[in-house]
Amino acid sequence: MNLLDMRTVLLSYIISSAICALVIGSLWAQNRRRSPELGFWLAGFVIQFLAVLLIALSRVLPGVVSILYGTPLILLGTLLLYVGLERYWGKARPQHYNFILLGGFTLVHAYLVFVQPSLQARNTNFSLGLLVFCAQCAWLLLRRVEPETREDTRRVGLVFILFSLVSLVRLFADMVVPQGNDLFQSGLYDTLAVLIYQMLYIGLTFALFLMVTRRLFSALESDISERKRAEEALRKSEEMFNKAFHASPNAILITRASDGTLADVNEGFTALSGYARDEALSSSSVAQRLWADPAGRERCLAELRAQGRVRNWEFAFRTREGALLDCLYSGEMITLGGEPHILSIVRDITERKQAEEAKVEYAARLEREVQERTRQLGEAQDRLVRQERLAVLGQLAGGVGHELRNPLAIIFNAVYYLKLVLPDAGEKIVEYLTIIDNETRTAEKIVADLLDFARPTSADREPVAAADLARRVLERYPAPTGVTVSVQAGADLPPAYADPRQMTQVLGNLVVNACQAMPQGGRLTISATRRGKEMSIAVADTGVGIAPENMARLFDPLFSTRARGIGLGLAVCARLAEANGGRIEAHSEPEVGSTFTLYLPLHQAGE
Repeated sequence: MNLLDMRTVLLSYIISSAICALVIGSLWAQNRRRSPELGFWLAGFVIQFLAVLLIALSRVLPGVVSILYGTPLILLGTLLLYVGLERYWGKARPQHYNFILLGGFTLVHAYLVFVQPSLQARNTNFSLGLLVFCAQCAWLLLRRVEPETREDTRRVGLVFILFSLVSLVRLFADMVVPQGNDLFQSGLYDTLAVLIYQMLYIGLTFALFLMVTRRLFSALESDISERKRAEEALRKSEEMFNKAFHASPNAILITRASDGTLADVNEGFTALSGYARDEALSSSSVAQRLWADPAGRERCLAELRAQGRVRNWEFAFRTREGALLDCLYSGEMITLGGEPHILSIVRDITERKQAEEAKVEYAARLEREVQERTRQLGEAQDRLVRQERLAVLGQLAGGVGHELRNPLAIIFNAVYYLKLVLPDAGEKIVEYLTIIDNETRTAEKIVADLLDFARPTSADREPVAAADLARRVLERYPAPTGVTVSVQAGADLPPAYADPRQMTQVLGNLVVNACQAMPQGGRLTISATRRGKEMSIAVADTGVGIAPENMARLFDPLFSTRARGIGLGLAVCARLAEANGGRIEAHSEPEVGSTFTLYLPLHQAGE
């Protein structure tokens, strides 16, 4: 048998294409997870094997089947290989135009089979189609791929260039070399062309195998380099972590999440807790009772398990000696040896908390001092304004008092003489004279108060016993019928230092006012007690009381809360008390009663 007989060449082509399909199938099986696009390669090679088989069996199978489907299947296999190569190198794009071209070549082939049968024309159509698809494969592998990968794709690209050149040469040769219509009766030219395609096909298979192997090797080298870099980065990271772990001034500990067993601690922990490192690692955070509040620890663990981390939880940290420190806790869940652990950082903020508390306390004390100074300043301003006002009123009262004394004396004497010279005057005249006499006496009392208000100074201060002062007042101003009087002043009380005459006037005025507030009778109580360096003498009644809106103006001159009088008496009392180094305070409740308290300085030895 002639070695270049077409039957022999096609038989060898079938065997070689089957082997090539098996090689690509093995390549796909080993790399289908990493490179699933190799499935397109396998499909292309299987289809080309079927195409060669159909062409070789054209005398066994119906001619329509072998001749019509054989050649187009070779073009389809080549196109699928092109699609797979694009996807393998990440250059995939739509292939509508190529499938349209494939359809066009198939229609032309069918025309040349059924309408105008011509083996030479069919070969020309096949060569043109193969040239189009192989040229695209060559361009992809030599120009479209990334420059750094062209070393891997160059061999396959060159094989496709050879396919393209052979197809191009065959295009021209088909135009000049006459051929018959029987493939198996083809001459040397057609047999050599099929043989060359077979050799190139085998070369393409091994070039593809080498390309995948080279790429896998490059990926393996990259993976190894990446792993080495990762290991080096991990080593550096561990080294840096180890340095940071032991150099940190904060307490750092690693505990097993299941039972709190300590896996590692740093020097900051031993310094903070008081535990030696070996002692700490032989125990657990639970046994050491580092959390003063176990419930707080459970809440922190629940947050760690839910969120994976916690940040800046304040808690009370218990040292080995039992001392409690204010600390901030931050933790994060990590995995060591396949088991969950907790990386904890504890920062001592005791000094900061103490400083904050001291700052708050200082601010509060400063605020209290400011308020107290403000109050004192306000009181000083009020006293100054009141003294200026009282000084003006005192000058006015003194002037008015002196001017009214003589007219009142004349009126009083005139009434007295009229009563003497008119003994038989009518009842109405006597009533009028009596009214004038009473009102004149009242006016004289007001004039006396005005003069007392104008002269508040006292130069005759001496020790005054509270019991003696109360007795003199009650003798001079006896309580009216229906008023029960009670005096509560112990004999052991130290004496006050004041003008006895002025204090008798002050206390008497308070007693008279209290009796006037109880027109239907009641209880009057005079009590004396010692309060620090002062003596307080309180005059309390069970009278009608004073309305709250009148309390602020109670000691103002010319303001009255009683039915009778102009209220000058309380203003005189206040001025006389201040002149003796004391003061008067009032407390009242309507329909319950009032209490006026006179505060006087105690007598000091040597005064």
